[in-house]
Amino acid sequence: MKDISIDTVAERRYPAGPSLRARLLTLFCKSITAANSSPWAMMTVSACLFGKRATPRIQQQGMEFAVWMFKHAEPAMLAPAAASVVENCLALLDSAPAAAGQDSIAISLQTELASRCFSALATEPPGVRAAVAEATSSLAAAFQDRDSSTDEAILQLLETSITGNYGNSQQQYFPPDAVRGAAVQWAVRLFPFNHLQARYLCILGTADTRVQLASAAEEGLDPKRVAVKQQRKKISPSSGGACGVVNNAAGGGDEITNGVAANIPQSSQSQSSSSSDYPTLADMLRYLCARHPVLKSPVQEGRGLFFLENALVREAPGELHAVSLQAMLSASATHRSAFTSAYASRSSLFERLLGHVDSGARDAAGRLLGTLTSGMSLERITKLIETMTATVIAAAGGKKTRFEEVDGATAALGYISAQLITGIPANVPSTVLETALGALRKELEGTHPEPALRSTAAIALGYAGLPFGEAKIEDSAMPAMRALPDAVGLVTSISALTSDKDAKVVKKAAQALGFLAYGHRTSDILGPVVTSLLELRTSKVESVGFAVGEALCLAFGGVEATADEMLHTPFTSLSDLAEQQQQTGSNSSGISHISNGVAAMEVDVQVEKHGEVIDMKAPLSGGVVAEKLLEARSAAEAEIQRKILDSLLTECVAHSRSEVRCSGAVWLVSLLLFCGKTAAVHGMLPRAQDALSTLLGDESELTQEMASRGLAAAYELADEATRALLVESLVGVLSGTAGRKRPRAGDLTGDTKVLEPGSIGTAPGGGSLSTYKEICSLANELGQPDLVYRFMQLANHQAAVNASRGAAFGFASVAKLAGDALAPHVATLVPRLYRSLYDPQPKVRDAMNHIWLALVDDPRTALTENFDAVSKALVVDMTGQQWRAREAAALAASDLIQGRRWEEIKPHFGDLWTAAFRTMDDVKESVRQSGITLVRCIRGLTLRFADKELTPPSEGKEAVAAALPLLLQLGLPSRVPEVQALAVDTIAKIIKAAGPELVKPHLSVVVPALLESLSGLEDSRLNYVEQHAERLGLDAGKLESARVSAAQGGILGETLETCARHVDSETFTGLAPALGGLIRRGVGLNTRAGAGRFVSQVARRLGDSSSAAAPQLMRALQEACAAERSPAVRRAYAAANALLAKHASQARVDKYVASWLEAYSADDADESTRAVSGLLLRSLARESGDLFSRYAADVAPVSYMAQYDPDEQVATIWADLWEESTTSVGAGLRLHAGAVLDKVQEGLKSSQWGRKKAAAAAAAKACDAGGDALIPYAPKLMESLLAELPGRLWEGKEAVLVALGAVVKACHVALKSNDSGIPTKVVSVLLEAAGKKKAAYRKEALIQLKEVLAIWGADENFIPIVSPPLLALSSQFVSAAFGGPSASTGGGDGAAKPTATPTTTRGMKESDGANGAEKSSIIPIAEVMACLGALWSTGKDLKEGNTWVSEAAEIAAEVLGAAQKLGDQTAAVDAATQLTTHCASITPSPLDQSSAGCQSLMRAAARASEESKGAALRENAMLLLSSILKQVWPRLSGEDRAVWVTAVNDMVGREQVPSVKSAAASLAAALQYMV
Repeated sequence: MKDISIDTVAERRYPAGPSLRARLLTLFCKSITAANSSPWAMMTVSACLFGKRATPRIQQQGMEFAVWMFKHAEPAMLAPAAASVVENCLALLDSAPAAAGQDSIAISLQTELASRCFSALATEPPGVRAAVAEATSSLAAAFQDRDSSTDEAILQLLETSITGNYGNSQQQYFPPDAVRGAAVQWAVRLFPFNHLQARYLCILGTADTRVQLASAAEEGLDPKRVAVKQQRKKISPSSGGACGVVNNAAGGGDEITNGVAANIPQSSQSQSSSSSDYPTLADMLRYLCARHPVLKSPVQEGRGLFFLENALVREAPGELHAVSLQAMLSASATHRSAFTSAYASRSSLFERLLGHVDSGARDAAGRLLGTLTSGMSLERITKLIETMTATVIAAAGGKKTRFEEVDGATAALGYISAQLITGIPANVPSTVLETALGALRKELEGTHPEPALRSTAAIALGYAGLPFGEAKIEDSAMPAMRALPDAVGLVTSISALTSDKDAKVVKKAAQALGFLAYGHRTSDILGPVVTSLLELRTSKVESVGFAVGEALCLAFGGVEATADEMLHTPFTSLSDLAEQQQQTGSNSSGISHISNGVAAMEVDVQVEKHGEVIDMKAPLSGGVVAEKLLEARSAAEAEIQRKILDSLLTECVAHSRSEVRCSGAVWLVSLLLFCGKTAAVHGMLPRAQDALSTLLGDESELTQEMASRGLAAAYELADEATRALLVESLVGVLSGTAGRKRPRAGDLTGDTKVLEPGSIGTAPGGGSLSTYKEICSLANELGQPDLVYRFMQLANHQAAVNASRGAAFGFASVAKLAGDALAPHVATLVPRLYRSLYDPQPKVRDAMNHIWLALVDDPRTALTENFDAVSKALVVDMTGQQWRAREAAALAASDLIQGRRWEEIKPHFGDLWTAAFRTMDDVKESVRQSGITLVRCIRGLTLRFADKELTPPSEGKEAVAAALPLLLQLGLPSRVPEVQALAVDTIAKIIKAAGPELVKPHLSVVVPALLESLSGLEDSRLNYVEQHAERLGLDAGKLESARVSAAQGGILGETLETCARHVDSETFTGLAPALGGLIRRGVGLNTRAGAGRFVSQVARRLGDSSSAAAPQLMRALQEACAAERSPAVRRAYAAANALLAKHASQARVDKYVASWLEAYSADDADESTRAVSGLLLRSLARESGDLFSRYAADVAPVSYMAQYDPDEQVATIWADLWEESTTSVGAGLRLHAGAVLDKVQEGLKSSQWGRKKAAAAAAAKACDAGGDALIPYAPKLMESLLAELPGRLWEGKEAVLVALGAVVKACHVALKSNDSGIPTKVVSVLLEAAGKKKAAYRKEALIQLKEVLAIWGADENFIPIVSPPLLALSSQFVSAAFGGPSASTGGGDGAAKPTATPTTTRGMKESDGANGAEKSSIIPIAEVMACLGALWSTGKDLKEGNTWVSEAAEIAAEVLGAAQKLGDQTAAVDAATQLTTHCASITPSPLDQSSAGCQSLMRAAARASEESKGAALRENAMLLLSSILKQVWPRLSGEDRAVWVTAVNDMVGREQVPSVKSAAASLAAALQYMV
């Protein structure tokens, strides 16, 4: 920091450069110590922001460090410099607006900073605005301890930011969304809920057009949410001091109401508010309704009611009407007399609203009219009833009337009738009441009204009958009416509505029956009511079930809700009434509440059916154990109570149908909640607890939730012994130690649903598979009755899951009540609970999370204390049969082990790895994914434990010792690709991170396993490709090399290289047996090649230290190399062997070289042995050149001859070795000529044809390259070659002929001088070879004969020896070509003349042409003619006479005419040309124009020069003709000359090829000149 903060050259030290500063600042932003380093931290920030050498990048990083410092530094360090830091930051903002997004620390209460932030939210660009918003949010905490002087400015700033109004000025604008959102956030966070102006700002925010902002403002009107937010931000709800906070005490409501009313525009009946104010008015009313006591004083003064009345203008939306009416209804319930006095004469305000479109508004208006009836005059009451009765009767008569008006009038008649029945006001004639009840009865039993109106009439009659259940009816009021007229018939009529298809109608009918039962406690009423209600048990509509449950409670008795509360409050259900009383703190009704500890832990059940949401949020009944229980008021009531309980506990909860069990659970819970103080309910608590416990395993989620809720209620009502049994039962279900129970109650029938629809698919016909009957039918159709048991086992498993989830709900409900009773079970529950927190089913997770939070105060501590037990349980679950348990256990274990120490993980390390690998191979995809998550966590822990820089050496050693064997034994051999890949990656990283000290003891196990995995992890398709490489057109050798290279370049190859760097001499010696085994018996190409490469790497690095392991490994490498078929593996073995030989003993190396030289020279050596021997020696020459130089003299002769091995691969290897042994071919031969030729002669004497051929080829090449160095050895070599030629032919014997020719060519002078008869002997041998039947051998003999004749022909007369057999071959060719014996054309005397027809041979037939051509193809006529040409070009007999010239010319002419192939024709022309050229050199020329041979040759040359297809052949023939004519021209007659001149001129005219045409033209000119 000092280096960064120093900005000038001082103390002979230079300031840090920009690059170093940037790197240091990056580190400082991660260090708590740096943030608390005073004063250098402040100086660093100052130097980075304002220093002379500060660059934009340094300024940015300096601000990041400033933010880090402000967040993590101690306040004591920041306080002295806080003011200056703020000033500097503001100055920086002014100079660089783009930096306005940086955070600020809460060190000042000056509102200037807040104003700047809100202004920046409106002006900064979008990229910076997000940072400004974060800074603004953080700044709110700075004003937590503000004083009163700051409060007013903050509120003014927030109001301006929401509304856009600037005080009294005319300036107004619409703030951006970010500004309004930040203002609402500040209002919620900085001020307690009872702060007037803050709540007023939230009310303004609810009218925002943006949904998100309106939602945030609504949260500010919810006291619970405000408290939670302030608690999270560590703001005290009571903070604020003298900030205008209005306490919640009595009287404070006046100030809140007056303040809100003063800030919201007032309106009257004549002038309404602006339409834009209506949403704000509605939210304001909701806020006031949420704080019920605030309406106390305003009602008395009238101002509050006037304010509510303003909201009832016609122009206001229906939502505002409904909220206002609800508020007025709440006010009337609390201050009935004052409300009645104020509005009894103005009831028309509410009469108008009876036809409101909102059902809640209509009901509230009707209730208010019923309340106002007590203060109305008789005339007013009569007129009101007549008006409403007329509307109802008109609808009952079938007259078309607006539904809302009839519905509102019907409900109002019910509330008015109920008020009249109470006797207030007095002296109302009974006829008025009878008229109202008669109209309702007519509407109920009529046929014209739709069912919805009939149900409204039913519930209106029910409300009318409520007062009969109270003892408060005035004695003077309606003395003859102690019950509704014809109540029994009324029950029958209402019961008929329970069969309607509309759920809302059925719900209202059930409520009406409940109200009738509440007011009429006689058996003739209670019996039919209860019977009708119990018949609704098959309903699948949850809202109906809840309504029936409350109706049964009203019939059961003991409900502590009064008729007044049900008639004159916003009553909708018993549960809502209890919730309202709990929120307001009022318990005037007597409905019991649960204890304070459970009040906050309320289970909400919400059901949505038919567009209606039903909430059942009644508090649990409690605190009644020590109180007096309520007995039945009559025998009829006691009988009804027994009937209801027996039906619920015996029939409903044990029924086979799920919907019946669900209804039974809802109804039983309703009894426990609302009738908990009755003696009958207390008497059946054990039975209820057992029934509810059974329902915990039901497949219906609602049944489970209701069962758990009921258990909590039963627990609160029960005595200590019963509570203990309940806790034991729930703990047993959750921990899995409970005894086996039926998954569901009831007998198993055909219609019993045992599986969820669709859980196992559908039936073959498309039907469902859920009931017992359907499953049995499917099993019979498939002919497998045992499937029934499998399906039932699946159903039992599902029931167990459901039971666990249901028990979780029950446990969550009981946990808060049980208190210390659960302490002994915590250790037992934690393992199972922790696993259930990760259950695949979200609802199970949610239920278990409730238990976890209720049971465990500090989860981290609880898990640490029970870590062993939890780990063991999770490992068991991961290997269990249930996939849900396996998946949850894997996820739980992945979270459990995070951050744990080695001492904690050590006992479970192996089990966790094993279980994790098993889950990765699970049959279910989700379990495999959870297993992957777990394995990644374990891998991270393992790598941390293995890292020598993060873990102490002792622990690291134990961790590596535990991890590597597991991964090698379980991971690498696995057939799961994911497991293999992860094991390889983990092993590689462990070896890389652990270091030599920790890895070295395990190399003897790790290295062989990794080498085996090189092949095991390779894609098996590559083996197939290699096996079919030839068919696929691929080079198998290149493919094999590519495979080896890919394996060596992969992660395993890199890991093996790392291991090789960790190997020392001792480790290498210990590894030698395992490496030798892999080298000899390793399976897989990559494994064997990798083993050889690993040995090479170690030997190259260790040097002489590897000598101890060298003998064993060299022996293994040589044996394996000899048996190996793969060239790539052979190369790897040979290289490793050569490196080891470099450090082996001299004797072993001598034996090594000698043995493999001998192996190659052995008569029984096959191709593989010859290749291996060359490979091993070549690798020795390449890897250990100095060592190999000692054996060069022994290796060179063998390598020279072996490079001509018949096998191409072997020859290539030995050719490379020869190049390694010598500097050049000539130098090598001069140096090792004797030894080389000795090996050649040995090879010629070998019994193997291939070796003979190689020796001959070596001899030929040696003669070509050796030069004079071979002259001393030429006679002996010639003798060996001549000795080999006689005898049978063998494959490749032509090489001997080639060698013979090469020796003659290279050493002909020496050979002749040594033995003058050697030329004749060689020619004779070659002539004999030319007579063999094998075409290739004959051809090669003739080729070599030509060479010998060309070399020795000038000095020796070979015509007598060579001419006869060659001429005989030519005659055979001609005879075969023309189908008859060769003969002279017999041209007779006279000069030859050109003809248009080819010359024919005597006896030739046209039909024999094709046959003859086929027979002539076996004679190599081209080579024969080449030999004759060589012989004729040097013939000495011409000086003594020309006896054979004519015959030679005739043979040449015949061959030229008989040859079909262009090459044969060319050879004949060349031979004839050599003959005529030689004749031309003799004076006089031996050619005789009168001889038949000369004439035939002239005609054949003329025909070839004119008719041949080859241009080169025509040109050569033209030259031949020119040579003959020039020699015989002087002896031709004038006539013959003219003929030939003409013929040649014609040739010139017809020829198109320039070269031929030029030759013909030259001949024509020459002839013309000679003429």
